[in-house]
Amino acid sequence: MNDPIERLRGHVRCALVLACSALALVACSESDDGPPAGTSFTTFVEDLVADTAEDTEPVEIDGVDFVFSDDENAFDSLFP
Repeated sequence: MNDPIERLRGHVRCALVLACSALALVACSESDDGPPAGTSFTTFVEDLVADTAEDTEPVEIDGVDFVFSDDENAFDSLFP
């Protein structure tokens, strides 16, 4: 392995493996940089209940990306 071309091939091969590994790690990682994107389902329901009247228009939810809370008591204040 004293041939400079063979050493270069070895370095290139190593660099490719490292680059592919880094790409795979980045692609498979989850980011916790902030709250999940979307509309809070809890807030959405609370607003619906607060704005309820006989002449209330239906709310369009097609395409809304809801984020759900794990709080089992989220709606306790709405339904005493």
